Amino acid sequence: MKKLNLSQKRKREIATGYLFIFPLFLGLGIFHFYAFFNNIWISFTNKKALKDGIFVGLENYAKVMQDNNFWQSLGNTVWYVVICVPCVIVISTILAVMLNIQIRGKGIFRTLIFFPLVTAPSAIAMTWRWLLNTRYGMVNNILQSLGLETVAWLTDEKYTLISCAVVIIWGAIGYQVIVILAGLQNISTTYYEAARIDGANSFKQFFYITLPLLTPTLYFVLTLAVISMFKEFEIVYMLIPSTTYNTASPAIDASRTVVRYYYDLTFRGEFNEGYGSAISVCLFLVIMVVTLIQNKLQKKWVFYGG
Repeated sequence: MKKLNLSQKRKREIATGYLFIFPLFLGLGIFHFYAFFNNIWISFTNKKALKDGIFVGLENYAKVMQDNNFWQSLGNTVWYVVICVPCVIVISTILAVMLNIQIRGKGIFRTLIFFPLVTAPSAIAMTWRWLLNTRYGMVNNILQSLGLETVAWLTDEKYTLISCAVVIIWGAIGYQVIVILAGLQNISTTYYEAARIDGANSFKQFFYITLPLLTPTLYFVLTLAVISMFKEFEIVYMLIPSTTYNTASPAIDASRTVVRYYYDLTFRGEFNEGYGSAISVCLFLVIMVVTLIQNKLQKKWVFYGG
């Protein structure tokens, strides 16, 4: 058999590598890039259901700007970001710091904290719907045992958004804890040894060593958390009882996110894909602007020192 020279072997290795990653790029091309640009095109048409749409220019976007339901949904989404993101980051950081110290059963605690992440959103929503049930829920049973009034957590418009926020926070903590814990373990112990020699207590070590060196990880977590909250759909959709498309529900209006509003317009009722696509593009632009602002501001508080 003829021996291949080095260049021929290298070419064959490269060709084999591309062959292995080709299915991944094919999937990305079809389900991400093509879908993304096709969605932008549909947003300029009046496409509905399986019917071909006619190009209408910026008509859908002008309609979005005057749609009170869209602005209410966007306002709700911003509230989810404002409430959930700080809570997730603070709680996750505290739990990660606690799990980073030497305690008995540390592996069990890590598994329990990570457990919500590997649980299906439908299972999470059904469990919390039972816990927050007005008549039979455990939360209201506890309130009754304390002599307090029960609350319609999932049907009263005053409480639906905060109820959804609590469940979202509970489900999002697991992943963030793992990421922050990885960041904590990358901090060299020599910093803490030097601080202890200088007489620094645990609080000073946390605020002057741990927190500054953890800022790159926190920035990563913050960026992902903000994007995730802007795209929130599953928990809100499954937690709040749905009604028919044409029936107004104060609870749904008070908790509905932009993605749920997009879903209602695109896959229910009139199946208005053109208008729904315009809403999704507007949400993309909002997320892009917020992410660019975060990237600009991170230079002022993220410490990339060794």
